[in-house]
Amino acid sequence: MTASLNCNDIAAREVPAEHLVVIASGGIGASVTQERNQYNTRLEELDAECAQITVALEAERSACASFRSENSRLERELESERTRANNLVQDLERECGEKDATLVRNAQVNQQVELARQELRAQQGEVSDLNQRMHALQSQLDERQNELERIRKEREELATRVGVLQVIEHDKEAASAVEGRLRASLVDMEEQLTEKHKHIRVLQQRLGDMKKTLQRELRAGGDSGDYEAGVAILTPSSSKTITNNHNSGNTGISEDDVNFKYLKHVLIKFLTSREYEAQHLTRAVATLLRFSPEEERLLRETLDWKMSWFGSRPRLGAGQTAKAIPPS
Repeated sequence: MTASLNCNDIAAREVPAEHLVVIASGGIGASVTQERNQYNTRLEELDAECAQITVALEAERSACASFRSENSRLERELESERTRANNLVQDLERECGEKDATLVRNAQVNQQVELARQELRAQQGEVSDLNQRMHALQSQLDERQNELERIRKEREELATRVGVLQVIEHDKEAASAVEGRLRASLVDMEEQLTEKHKHIRVLQQRLGDMKKTLQRELRAGGDSGDYEAGVAILTPSSSKTITNNHNSGNTGISEDDVNFKYLKHVLIKFLTSREYEAQHLTRAVATLLRFSPEEERLLRETLDWKMSWFGSRPRLGAGQTAKAIPPS
């Protein structure tokens, strides 16, 4: 009954879907054109901003190069003054032995040394200031480069989006053709859905008959241990091994004999039933024959393929790894 309601609901909703496709195609065209214009405007603004940042970056680079050149010049002068100071100190030490003759000269030399030291300290302070300014300019240069890289990435993303929107606009005509084919396919699928609904009702009736028949055959096994073992196999939440009921005492039948009889019974029922009925015995067969999960999945897919109208044949493998020999 639930399957019948679902099929009717799907068939009732297909007609409004055609109107939604027509309305959506018109709305998408206007939205795509508006969004593409916005992206093109934003792209032009980013190009102008990128050009301004590039000019500012070149100016910052020129200033940084000038400061570096000035710094090198001052360092050379500083080294020259250091050499000069060292020479003056050496001269002072050499002339200290000539005390009487060089007192005046000594004072002059000391004065020159002090002046040189003051000039050296001034140049060192200037060099320190230039180094700080150079580091600040380098930081600004790095920030500008990072900002420029970010703007370039954003520009590339916008260009990509514009290209995608252009492709969508070109594909509108192809979408119209696909819409016509989809409408034709929709009519065919509605007819197939009606046939499927009829087939499902027949299969549900057969399933009810098969369940009643299977219960009668399991109860007719003659032994309560056989019946309970069958229930344990057919129930998914039960154990994967068949056990006998020992509460009523020893029946005199070995566990292997019971398992073999039940295996034979399930295999005969599985091989002689229809695909839909055999699908409910898949778990029991896989448990009795100790199938791997892959083998059990292959068995289920094969049954589904035989029942389906549009399904594809399961992959059976090739060569020695094949699960079955495909028909020639």
